[in-house]
Amino acid sequence: MLQDKIIPETISYSALSDWSLCPQYYYLSNVLRLRPYKNTPDTFFGTLIHRYVQGILKGELEAEKSCKEFERKWGKLCRLFKLEEKWLPRTESARNIFTNILPAFQQQFGNFKVLNIERKIAVKSGDKYPQLFKGYIDIVIELENGDRVIADFKTADSSFFFMKYKDAVKDYQLSLYKWFYCSEENFDKKKMETYFVVLEKNPKSKKPISIIRITSGDKKLDNATNWMNGALSAINRGIHIRKKSSCYKFGQDHACMFCNSEHCPKSFG
Repeated sequence: MLQDKIIPETISYSALSDWSLCPQYYYLSNVLRLRPYKNTPDTFFGTLIHRYVQGILKGELEAEKSCKEFERKWGKLCRLFKLEEKWLPRTESARNIFTNILPAFQQQFGNFKVLNIERKIAVKSGDKYPQLFKGYIDIVIELENGDRVIADFKTADSSFFFMKYKDAVKDYQLSLYKWFYCSEENFDKKKMETYFVVLEKNPKSKKPISIIRITSGDKKLDNATNWMNGALSAINRGIHIRKKSSCYKFGQDHACMFCNSEHCPKSFG
């Protein structure tokens, strides 16, 4: 479908991911901005968890104090929105995460120094297209040997299901962050590794922290930048074709919110 050309000034991994899932969905969500943002208990939980985890790793917060503060804030949220009892055990989930995050990092990386928290990226996407690539890296650490690590935190029901549904496009988030970070910092890409850190929401989890290395060598970086350039080529030409095969991929079991609506009336036609 050829739409009126509205050229965005910036592009993010999230927008590129939307385009990969369905270019029409990208257009409706990111250009026309028809997708409303909903702040759910899960998003509130994830935001709080990330904030405390980053503070603990940086040495600004203690695990026990973080547990008490989280319990107070989470209890207030549950009372305010009259959440069901199933949400209350999340305080135990938080305790498991907060008490295990620093030991998990120390076991994986040894002695490390936090260089950046929420490190902003705003870099020209390349020579072909005008967009700035924008994003935030959850954490950048430096190891004793001078190598650096980019890590992105993901709250999930379990690391098993995270890995089950993880694909190349999800890995490209870290690849692009590495590419643009190293370009900005003039840092040797061979001395930078990338990881997903899965924080399990299950209060009974025996392993609440999983640190998963994602390879990001030259081939993976080329694949990620080629994927980005392919999306930008279509976006800048105003081509947003509906991808019918994705109509039921949103949220695994739920159809795209635009299916059979006035904005995408022939989703199954």
